[in-house]
Amino acid sequence: AQVRHQYGPRLVEHGAVEDRVLDELWSRWHWLLLPSRSESFGLAMVEALRAAVPVIMTRTGSWPLVDLDAAPLGFVEPGDREGLVA
Repeated sequence: AQVRHQYGPRLVEHGAVEDRVLDELWSRWHWLLLPSRSESFGLAMVEALRAAVPVIMTRTGSWPLVDLDAAPLGFVEPGDREGLVA
């Protein structure tokens, strides 16, 4: 079920969705923001990159160590609010 978020009408929480619905959603999204303070694996990042959706995420977990030079990926430090919106 979709839930409109308090931060604005364009931010929607979808909850769990089926793969066919997820593929359609990825095709509509412009980017993925992952402002985690910790990230074990980052499956959402992998799914976004598979769908050619650019990712902005905090520099946590092992992802900053992976050679992703060709990927549309940007890192900011955890807690850097200005960096997330820049």
